[in-house]
Amino acid sequence: MSTASITPPVDIRRALACFRDQPPFVRLFVLARHLLAPLRRVAAAVPPHGRILDLGCGHGLFVNLLALSSPERDVLGVDPSAEKIRVASRSSRALQNVRYLRGRVDDVPGPEQDRGFDAITILDVLYLLPDEEKAAVLRRCRELLAPDGVLVLKTNDTRPRWKYGVVRLEEELMVRALGLTLGGQLHFRGIPEYTAMLRVAGFSSRVYKIDAGRPAPHRLYICRPLP
Repeated sequence: MSTASITPPVDIRRALACFRDQPPFVRLFVLARHLLAPLRRVAAAVPPHGRILDLGCGHGLFVNLLALSSPERDVLGVDPSAEKIRVASRSSRALQNVRYLRGRVDDVPGPEQDRGFDAITILDVLYLLPDEEKAAVLRRCRELLAPDGVLVLKTNDTRPRWKYGVVRLEEELMVRALGLTLGGQLHFRGIPEYTAMLRVAGFSSRVYKIDAGRPAPHRLYICRPLP
C-alpha cells in the first residue's frame, strides 16, 4: 500500500464559504465534514479538467471544492436526498460549472452520445451498501467512465482496530441515532475486499493511506479501467 503524499490544490475555506447563508446546522455539518475527512487530499487526485461525476454528493461541499479548484471542471453532483440536493444547489448557485441530479448512479445518463466522464468520485458512500450493491455501483461506474478516466474512491478501512472503532461509532450516530445519512445497516470493508471488488468490476487500483493525524482510517483508491 502506497503512502505517497498528495498535494492539496486549493484553500477549502472558499468551498465552506458557499454555505455562509445556510442554517447553522448545515454550516456546522459541512465544517465537521471538512475537519473529519481529508477532502483536499482527495480533490488533488481528481483531474483538473473535464467532466466529473460525484456520487453521493450530500450537501455539495466536495462538489464546490472541485469546481472552485478549477473552472475547467464540469461537475455533476448526484444524491438520493431531496433535502441535500436543495442545500447543495443553493450553495453552488454562483458556480457556472456545477449542476445536480437527485437520484442514484443508475439515474445518470450513459455515455452513448459522448466519451463518458473523465472522473467519478465516491466519498464515504459504499459503506452504506451491502456487497452486491457495492459491486453494482462499481460496475455502473465502469460503464460511465471514459476509457482513460479515473475512479477516485475514498473509504474507511477496518484497520487499525481503534480507528475503525472511532469511525464505526461516528457512523452509527449519523445513520441510526440522528438519521442524518440515508441507510440502515453499515457495511465497512477492508482493503482486500475493496481491491477484489474493483478488479471484478473492471478496475486496477492503487491504495493510499491518508489518515495521518486523524482518528479515522481514511483510504484513497485511485482506479483505472482495465482494458
